[in-house]
Amino acid sequence: MKKINVVITILVTIIATNKHFSQSIINDKDGFVNVRKEASKVSKVIDTLKKGHLIYDLEREGQWVMIDYYKNNKSFSGYIYNDRFKRIAEFKEIKRKSINTNEVVLSNDSIEIKVTKATFEPKKHHFNYSKENKKVITLIDKKHYYGTDGEVPKTQYEAVQVKINDKLIQLPKSATENLYEPSLQNITVHHDEKSNTIYIDAINSDGAGGYVVVWKIKNGKFDDRYIFYGF
Repeated sequence: MKKINVVITILVTIIATNKHFSQSIINDKDGFVNVRKEASKVSKVIDTLKKGHLIYDLEREGQWVMIDYYKNNKSFSGYIYNDRFKRIAEFKEIKRKSINTNEVVLSNDSIEIKVTKATFEPKKHHFNYSKENKKVITLIDKKHYYGTDGEVPKTQYEAVQVKINDKLIQLPKSATENLYEPSLQNITVHHDEKSNTIYIDAINSDGAGGYVVVWKIKNGKFDDRYIFYGF
């Protein structure tokens, strides 16, 4: 467990302090941005992303930045101009109120976020294994999974609840499925008051399967999730 905590600490430090990549959103005054194949204004436009779309901004090449993003449940990458996005960490942070082994609560005067985790129960799940190594899990419940590197998970997200004034929002199962080994101490929340959007950001790992998940709640409804892994 000590080794796992050290690995998670390293991941948090790298992501928090590295100036070259972070969780961000498209923020273009025109309401959209063109994604190009290469870092050049004459390069082919391969996609268009609307304002507010979740991305991960990566390496800089002059005035351009490489991004990763999801669209229609598929992962893509490309280049956008470096002033066409805004980092989630720039929005107002909602501070942690309490934390214990299985629950963390973050809140301010009008918003409360409660995230809980539970023990993973293998008997309730279906596993697919590698043909080369029957001990290595390739799919859980017929889905790609995050948080472990071929081993049976120990913990999973149980629930993510958002309370805005008196309105309670329960994130759907699709928001937390196939996400394992949550690290409750590494959850942060930011609020974009102008667009009425809440971003819940979590860095998770069992020491091998590190990943970042961002949940987006807009106008009191679950809107999207973004997963970045492989760092």
